[in-house]
Amino acid sequence: MKTPKLIFNIQDIPEGKSSTSVNLMGEEYDLENDVSLKSAEVQVSFYKTDHFIKTSFEIRAEVGLICDRTLRKFNKSVEGQYDVLFEPNPVEDHDMEGCTVKQIESDKLSISIEKEVRDTILLSLPSRIVHPDLLDRDGNPLEFEMKSFGIHDIENDYTDPRWEELKKLKQ
Repeated sequence: MKTPKLIFNIQDIPEGKSSTSVNLMGEEYDLENDVSLKSAEVQVSFYKTDHFIKTSFEIRAEVGLICDRTLRKFNKSVEGQYDVLFEPNPVEDHDMEGCTVKQIESDKLSISIEKEVRDTILLSLPSRIVHPDLLDRDGNPLEFEMKSFGIHDIENDYTDPRWEELKKLKQ
């Protein structure tokens, strides 16, 4: 889903340094199936010259997640920052750590940071999503209890006779 709030008209950006703030709500911006945006504040700084436009942004967002262990929904705050350098000359779009270089398309008079904002939010998420109730004070996952159902008698467990023959070979 595209949001016009993250598309900026080049002619509206003044020469030199400038900044703006953009507030996003969940229904305005789609992230992924398991991640929903509740709200976000994006602080955007521009530095415009005749040869390029440097865009830096910081984002603070509240996202809705689903726990990998319990499938319970919860909200999490995330933060991130990123830089995008827009150049009018032909340049191969490439990403570096913390920065992207993109070409300003000659047929468009606008620049967009939608993809970079989305990626910054998603990359700020932990690889393992665990509900806060399952974390200790330091943010480490708590051990969870394994439960077995039914009567389980260890002494009367059936052992395949082939394992016994393999154990004899090992000795």
